[in-house]
Amino acid sequence: MKKRILKKNNENIRFSLGTLVLVLFCTFLLMISTFVVFDVYYPVIPSAQDGVNGLSPASFFKTFAIIPQVPAVIFVGALLGRRLSITAIILYILTGLFLLPVFALGGGWKYIFQYGFGYILAYIPAVLILGGFLKSGWNVRNIALGVLCAVLSIHLIGLGYMTLVALIKGDGWMFIKGWIINQSGWKVVFDYILSFALVYFTKLLRPLLWCYKKPY
Repeated sequence: MKKRILKKNNENIRFSLGTLVLVLFCTFLLMISTFVVFDVYYPVIPSAQDGVNGLSPASFFKTFAIIPQVPAVIFVGALLGRRLSITAIILYILTGLFLLPVFALGGGWKYIFQYGFGYILAYIPAVLILGGFLKSGWNVRNIALGVLCAVLSIHLIGLGYMTLVALIKGDGWMFIKGWIINQSGWKVVFDYILSFALVYFTKLLRPLLWCYKKPY
């Protein structure tokens, strides 16, 4: 019966202590990725004010801070498969809500009222979507579409949750617009590019792990 279930899900995971260690490692990876921040530069057209003040290299580039947790989630989803990646994500969420401040702005059950909590909740449907594409094969087309749909689902659900919280708290449109620009916008492009690279790397990594007989 167990073999039939594994064959149906096409994940072929050997359940063992090693698998548990891998799930816990991925949960820890999600925690760590929350606190990793680096700047990404992108080109812009200099403004008229830049021309008045004198052009410099900084006039042609702007920067925004990136927390690479979305790519980390996509990597975990590709590495563990749908069921185990959901387990790792749930462990991460429960840890943040009831044990340790592992979210970007802290933790505790009241974090559900934070603007960004919707992004965290969206990790679960994202890995389900990604797994659905990869189940059909690890070709470039499935990886590209799976990653695109997974990343977009995180940002769209996150923005929807943020908008709901903002409306409840009485925040205006300018706040919502600023959040969309700062928390999504160019970050969607970064999340997609890095997530695609990580999933393609995972295609090579999975067959080497002791808990998998073969890839999806």
